[in-house]
Amino acid sequence: MDFQQAQVLANDWIQSWNQRDSEAVAAHYSEDVEFQSPLVVHLLGQASGTVSGKQNLIEYFKKVLEAFPGELGIELVGYTRA
Repeated sequence: MDFQQAQVLANDWIQSWNQRDSEAVAAHYSEDVEFQSPLVVHLLGQASGTVSGKQNLIEYFKKVLEAFPGELGIELVGYTRA
């Protein structure tokens, strides 16, 4: 992925969150995703902190959005090249 593609991906991911669209956010992940977050423990009660599979990730993102109602206002602060 080149720098311009990374910018487009980042902006699309952020827009998906700000639109509160869990399926659009999850579209950025593969079907066999393994997603880890301390919030998984809190929202799902899974001690591993891991969500496996895209459909489970969509459901998790829905719970995240329910837990944080209202406008998210996520914005990209900047880009750096690796």
